[in-house]
Amino acid sequence: MELRCPSCGQSADSSEFIRNFCKECFAGHFTLAVIPTVIDIGRCAVCSRIRQGDQWVSENKRVLTQIVTAKVKSQYSPRVTDIQLREGRNLFDVMLTVEYTVDGAKIERRVPIRLKFDQIQCVDCSREAGGYFDSVIQFRLLEDVERKQLAEEMTKLEPKVKKFVKQLTAHGGRVHKLERTETGFDINAAGITPAMQTSHAICRKVKHTRKLVGRKNGRDLYRHTFCLRF
Repeated sequence: MELRCPSCGQSADSSEFIRNFCKECFAGHFTLAVIPTVIDIGRCAVCSRIRQGDQWVSENKRVLTQIVTAKVKSQYSPRVTDIQLREGRNLFDVMLTVEYTVDGAKIERRVPIRLKFDQIQCVDCSREAGGYFDSVIQFRLLEDVERKQLAEEMTKLEPKVKKFVKQLTAHGGRVHKLERTETGFDINAAGITPAMQTSHAICRKVKHTRKLVGRKNGRDLYRHTFCLRF
């Protein structure tokens, strides 16, 4: 007996079937995935970073794709094959192309989604507005530098400080204050992990200490100091 799709009447000889339906009718009758039509994303009104899970990251196509892809829930091995973004005011209109695998057959569907940005303030900007910082990075000259060479060595040190600030910001750190001392520079920053990573990337020997500065929500709060000598 010839197998025909109970929905459209196509025969199995002329169309690819999934179970008892042709592929197109199967996709029309059965839910392939649960995908929200609107995704709300927090965007910092100060630094313009967006919230991805528990992290605040720079907005770019890769991050937006990750956020959208994470919202695709399906039992049929979903794979995002293409994503098109059209930017509007505080939103993106997204056309998502998703491929599903059902019993070995491939089904491709295009899904429109809207990304809406909620203007809020990220943790770092909120803390910075309140004068909070959890890291102090100390740029110091070697102890054997003679005083008559101090001005010259400080001039040589300054480009390293500027490079550090640029790399720290790229890693997600926030500079709260930069000041010149008698024998170096001090940077007050928010972001312990970026401060640690950037310190070790720019200086071979880093002296790392920490000091208990209080408690919040039952947890100890520490201020970390990274001393870099050049």
